[in-house]
Parts: sequence; C-alpha cells; structure tokens
Amino acid sequence: MSSLFEDRLKTFERRFQHEQEFNFKINSLAARMLALWSASQIGITPDHLDDYIDEVIDAELQGKGFTPLIDKIYTDLQAKGIVAEKEDVLRVFHEKVTLARHQLSFEVH
Repeated sequence: MSSLFEDRLKTFERRFQHEQEFNFKINSLAARMLALWSASQIGITPDHLDDYIDEVIDAELQGKGFTPLIDKIYTDLQAKGIVAEKEDVLRVFHEKVTLARHQLSFEVH
C-alpha cells in the first residue's frame, strides 16, 4: 500500500514540477512579447531592441510578481507621451500570456 502511495506522490510531484516549468516559460515568453509590444509603441529602434528587452526583463526579475514589469512599461509609455493606463498595459500583458500559452502548448504537444 505504501508503494502505491509513493508512486502517486511521485507522479504528483512530477506533474507539479512540469506545471511550474511550463508556467515559467509562459510568463517569460509573455514578458518578452510585452517588451516587444512596448518597444513598437515607443519607437525603440532595432539596434536598441535587445537592450530594451533586457531592461524590461530585469524590471520583472527585480520585484515580486508582474507589478514591476507593468510599472516599467507604463512609465516608458508615459515618458514618450503615450496616453495609457496601467490597466491597458495589464490587459495587453494578459493577451500576451494567452498567446504564449497557446504557442507553447503546441510546442509541447
């Protein structure tokens, strides 16, 4: 009986780990997509694009959750005189999460 329990526990742990890795990939891809979207909105040139994406990703990594990422994008838009609310940036981010999940789901399966 303990063997059955241990097998189920290991299966659960593997599934949990897989889900965590998958969610990390989704969120990373979505953050990159949001950075690309923002770069196109504020006119980042191709030769500065990689640096800008790195800045956005760094902002995400510095804080807990996605608040620093959303704040960075929002601040950059405001600095360029683009009228947007944080809710607008958050909505675009959620769209990118959905798109990333869809893209990665096809890669996995």
